[in-house]
Amino acid sequence: MIKKGSDEREEFYSKISEISNAADKGISILCSMGSLKKVPFSLDDLHFLPAQVSKIPLNTNQEVNIKAVIGPEAKKPLKVSSPIMFSGMRYGAVSKNVRLVLAKVASKLNLGVNSGEDIVLPEELDIASKNLIVRYSTGRV
Repeated sequence: MIKKGSDEREEFYSKISEISNAADKGISILCSMGSLKKVPFSLDDLHFLPAQVSKIPLNTNQEVNIKAVIGPEAKKPLKVSSPIMFSGMRYGAVSKNVRLVLAKVASKLNLGVNSGEDIVLPEELDIASKNLIVRYSTGRV
């Protein structure tokens, strides 16, 4: 059992103890470990009914078009090969190498990549300027 530090909050200590005890017993914790905030729902609450599908599914040999256009009415709409994109991660939360790898993958696969709340590296612009979504921050602290 982990001893509580003199400067630790009780709820933080109990959460870490719970994780440690579960690891010792080899069991999984069935809740979020990244936040102490309780989530009022579960993915088990989602239900999909086949009758709600508006189009008849394609045959297995038919190609599926998953291309997406972000800002179709814009002067320069972002046309990507998939509605999947890399979320914004500010420089510092991830390293320069990670940012450059994400830019390379986004460029190669024609996916969108978000700059996050920080600088855009010149190398990122060189690699993935056509796929880059730059976040604008108001500068509020």
